[in-house]
Amino acid sequence: MEQGVLQLTLSWDGEQIVAAGVVSTRPTLLRLLCGLPAARVSEFIPRLFSLCRCAQETAARLSLQAARGAGEVAVIDAAGRPPGLAVAVEAIGEHLWRLLLDWPPLCGEAARQSESIPAFLAKQGSSMHEMSLAMGVLQIVEDAARAQRFQRVRSVEVEIGELAAVEAEAIRFCFAAVTRGTLAEGAKLHVTSVLGEGLCFNCNQTVPLAALYDPCPICGGYPVQATGGTEMRVKELEVE
Repeated sequence: MEQGVLQLTLSWDGEQIVAAGVVSTRPTLLRLLCGLPAARVSEFIPRLFSLCRCAQETAARLSLQAARGAGEVAVIDAAGRPPGLAVAVEAIGEHLWRLLLDWPPLCGEAARQSESIPAFLAKQGSSMHEMSLAMGVLQIVEDAARAQRFQRVRSVEVEIGELAAVEAEAIRFCFAAVTRGTLAEGAKLHVTSVLGEGLCFNCNQTVPLAALYDPCPICGGYPVQATGGTEMRVKELEVE
């Protein structure tokens, strides 16, 4: 599926922005959403986006409320926050995230692995997918340590599907943050990529899948149900 582009045009009068225009050639999601129960739509939408998941989910919930004629009913997220606050926290998180990862290399320094900002974002319920996954990996490591009675972890190998919407560098960053002061502090996180594949309901063939909701590469049909490449699992621990 062609991803298309989103073009933003701003008009500047020398002092302020006086006009803005948006042109999108990105494919419509309508064909993927038609026929889905309303509850599934609000769950489905944020999974399509690696950025701004909270904003996309909030927009979907507000649209569903408007369609039902529910008026100004508040949309509360999993952390119990109203939509405006939830989206604002997500935006702050994304900006802080980019400051940590992108700005230092532009200044000739290494990306900073600070504990305080990722911990703050996780505490605030930010939609940082990789942070929650890193915490899950640490929990698995700690459970294994209790069961097998080892004291230190030198490295962790995880397998992550290409369709899982997980950035390898981001989860390494988060893992380094959440393991501070634990038996896994300083451990290397090795990420192995697992290719995506799916079953085409049109031609009944198992096919390689580069992205969720792509058409079948053989017959061009829909839908293609992902059967591999969406998972993440801890494969191996190196301990002492």
